[in-house]
Amino acid sequence: TKGSETYTRDEDHMALMVEMMGDFDRKFAVSGRGSSTFFTRKGLLRNARKHYPCSIQRLLSTKYAFGEQDASVIADFLEKCLQLNPSQRWTAQQLLDHPWFSDVRNGDLV
Repeated sequence: TKGSETYTRDEDHMALMVEMMGDFDRKFAVSGRGSSTFFTRKGLLRNARKHYPCSIQRLLSTKYAFGEQDASVIADFLEKCLQLNPSQRWTAQQLLDHPWFSDVRNGDLV
């Protein structure tokens, strides 16, 4: 991510996260000590560029040419890793039990 004259590097990074994962939960977005720097009281990005939502699955399929089934299982795994709210993010143990790992171990997925 890059900053610009209009957006800081952190603001650009937050906007990219929103494009991939959706808006932050309002209560979570406004709960941090420096949250007012980045978020309005409604939990929306304060100084955001225009969003171009793109799911992880779509990105894997279009940009990286994964098949639909592979993109689906990998996207599901990544979405669990990248939950914006840490309390909703899967633990390492939960991730090890994700179907993607059993597919990889069985040689069903590259």
